[in-house]
Amino acid sequence: MNIDSAVNKKAIHTISCVDGLLFWIFCTVYLAIFQGEMLTMMMKVYFPDRLLYNPWAGALLITAVLNLVQWGICRLFFFSKKLMALSYIPSFLLLSAFTNVNNTFYQGYSLSVLSLLSLGLIAVFLFVMKMREEIVYSQRESKGSLLKFININLLLMSLLCLFSVSMANTDENFHHELSVEVAISNADYERAMNIGRQSLTTSRELTALRALALSRANQLGERFFEYPQLFGIEGLLLSNQAARTTFFTSDSLQIYLGGSREQHENVIDYLYRISTQPEAYLSSKEYYRIALLLDKKLSDFYQSISNDSVDINLRPKHFAEALTLYRHLHPELLLASMNEDMETRFAAFLQLQSEYASPLEQENRIRREYGNTYWYYYYYFASNHFSANGGHCNPAPERIP
Repeated sequence: MNIDSAVNKKAIHTISCVDGLLFWIFCTVYLAIFQGEMLTMMMKVYFPDRLLYNPWAGALLITAVLNLVQWGICRLFFFSKKLMALSYIPSFLLLSAFTNVNNTFYQGYSLSVLSLLSLGLIAVFLFVMKMREEIVYSQRESKGSLLKFININLLLMSLLCLFSVSMANTDENFHHELSVEVAISNADYERAMNIGRQSLTTSRELTALRALALSRANQLGERFFEYPQLFGIEGLLLSNQAARTTFFTSDSLQIYLGGSREQHENVIDYLYRISTQPEAYLSSKEYYRIALLLDKKLSDFYQSISNDSVDINLRPKHFAEALTLYRHLHPELLLASMNEDMETRFAAFLQLQSEYASPLEQENRIRREYGNTYWYYYYYFASNHFSANGGHCNPAPERIP
């Protein structure tokens, strides 16, 4: 279809509307869903107690600003219907720079090298477009079907969308940390506990945040070992203030536990001290017992709960698993208390162990069947992974006689 000057102007308007609609949909969904947690935490860091950030409202506002940038570019330069999508390059570069933050933005927002490069490309783009303005202008009378030009622009817009996504921080653990932090801030502990639950990778900060969410939901002893524990007892506490990469600080966690950690005090000693003080918080007692399990100190764990009047059948799952294991490791102690269902399941665990001669095959099968138990952690997980992740390496687990 031949397009005269009037029709050409209408075609440019149509293509501009198509590009604009795609830009609004992409930016709004991308910023609200895929970058919503990051933006929420950024607002908490830079505007504490001053702004209640809504991801969708924020996404619409940012998209409007970026669209205003595109409108300004169109006012400065002419774009033919074939190249209309190029007017969005500065907006996409700004979007990339805005979302390409590293994991320490809590210490102050700073653009990465890629972000600075992207901003520099904006200036280069404007210079090139100014130099080529007459050439671009001469293309406005080019002929062709409207559908062809729409497809060309949709292809260019799709490439720009992919560019923005590739430039953003795509660290899975970092985004899980952000999501858990937002959930804890909103007291949505169930959501916090389900974020990244199927992932076999984690970070120290994510492990500590999960422990905090579990503790606040009174699920620490019930579900803690359902997640990978790559950092041992160090994974219970957040990094210190100087190295933090989370909104929650080590100080705020220590306040929650009911006592400050002294300089050079190890985790076990710290948790023991605050959990045995007269006004000890329940949270510190649970943390201490989990720390003993992480360190495979079953005798100390048994001593810590021996004076409790709670029946073993009513204890949290991981505590009951640890007691069942301790009872079988030390039959000479003639421990009377037992959980019949737990005993049956532990017998099945031992039976499954004996069916495989290959340690690797055995561990893979045990992980599929019992990966959410303390038994799996005790026999397989801790000794295999601690030293590789900077934690101390526990002694080899004691075997059933």
